[in-house]
Amino acid sequence: MLMQMLTDTANRVPGQIALIYGNKRTTYSELAHKVGLLANRLSSLGIERGDAVVILLRNTPEFVSSFYALASLGARAVPLNPQYRLEELKSYFSHLSIRAIIANVSHTNVYEELLAPWPVSTVRLTGDSHDTNTALVLYARKQFVTEGNAFHTDDALLLFSSGSTGRPKPFPRTQQQAWWEAENTSVTLGLSEADIVLCTIPLYHGYGQGFCLLAPIRSGATVVLFEEPNPFVVQRQRILEVLESARVTIFPGVPMQFRLLAEYAGQATLSSLRWCVSSAVPLQKTIAEMFYRKFNVPLRQEYGTVEAGLCTMNVDADPLSTTESVGQVARYSKLRVINEAGVDELVGQIGEIIVTSPALTRGYLGMDVDNRNAFRGGYFYTGDLGRLDCDGRLYVVGRKKLFIQVDGEKVDPYEVEDVLLLHPKVLDAAVVGVKVQGMDEEVVKAVLVLKGSCYEKEIRDFCRQRLASFKVPQVVEFRTEIPRSPTGKVLRPQLV
Repeated sequence: MLMQMLTDTANRVPGQIALIYGNKRTTYSELAHKVGLLANRLSSLGIERGDAVVILLRNTPEFVSSFYALASLGARAVPLNPQYRLEELKSYFSHLSIRAIIANVSHTNVYEELLAPWPVSTVRLTGDSHDTNTALVLYARKQFVTEGNAFHTDDALLLFSSGSTGRPKPFPRTQQQAWWEAENTSVTLGLSEADIVLCTIPLYHGYGQGFCLLAPIRSGATVVLFEEPNPFVVQRQRILEVLESARVTIFPGVPMQFRLLAEYAGQATLSSLRWCVSSAVPLQKTIAEMFYRKFNVPLRQEYGTVEAGLCTMNVDADPLSTTESVGQVARYSKLRVINEAGVDELVGQIGEIIVTSPALTRGYLGMDVDNRNAFRGGYFYTGDLGRLDCDGRLYVVGRKKLFIQVDGEKVDPYEVEDVLLLHPKVLDAAVVGVKVQGMDEEVVKAVLVLKGSCYEKEIRDFCRQRLASFKVPQVVEFRTEIPRSPTGKVLRPQLV
């Protein structure tokens, strides 16, 4: 089904540029041809329908080709962060029966160890044999091979939840569900062959897949794959140059990226941008205002989950007055805000956000208890708290499971974080609840990255002037950085 989506687009606009990677341009006709060749190569190695194949590649054309080649075979792509070390990868591999790894040759020894229980073969797929970044496949030989074509009910992806509130949980997404994610995002954004999407978010993440791997291929848009080994902060000038010179119309990103661009001294004319989309974590109003003042482009929030895909998008005619909203429900999604009894809350009342869509996964693998709690009545219970206004706009206000119980009171860590970020010496902040010896309830812990020397007492005094006493952090820890997922979510379990 996904390969057919690519083929249909290639037949409709064969000469349209599908991918731009540095100075290399690939048309849709060329992309479909390369995907077909790669699928044949993988099939000759024994990769077949139902096999789980890890993709450990950066945002490169090889990632795109590998994803669609696996889909054409009915195999299951497992995209993972190529920066993971051996021990991190082992924790993911423990959930799954992995058949092969598509990766770069630079870490061959690590990947061979991951497949050590089986006889392993290594085959170079593309490029010059002297190129250390050439894609290759390491595969474990199987005794039996069966033939089969891809069906829309086949699993196309094995993904993991973000891990921001616990260990990442594996779940599948079928070809049909991935197709609906492409359709939902394309229709909501109004994508067409005239659009050019700048991809700086990782393709191994659900956000990157929806906006840069699925929807553009569905609509025939062009994707500019921006892949640099250096951190985003030192690539800001290049990012602005690409946005301007390539006449980018769609720029999905995360708040940290938009803040870094807004604070940067470099200038650019971004008049071609139709949608500048912020996701993954809540967008602070100050960042949106800074970005608009500098580039005259509004930031629009979208809300989605890796389990359900795109749920809402701010397509409001007046994006400036609705900056804090994540928008109205996407075309093929449904959303409710409910109370503890499962009854829909009134307009303006806060409750748990539950969502459903044709892209929603059937559940986590081998986690019956989690599935009974998270998937009920056809809806996914996100654990996010929000409210709807009278026009159906959604406002996300926090996490249900993140509330910290202090002296019988509930503390919203996002509220405390917002106050901490107002401190002139605080660069980054995250708040969690921790147990202290001899106490039954939690206390508030603040983890801070500073941009100047500061003492704990100064932080507490600052908070006391702005927060109720039970919300003031009792534990303050200074770090050089706060652990975050690739899309900017705080990995709170690592702070406890």
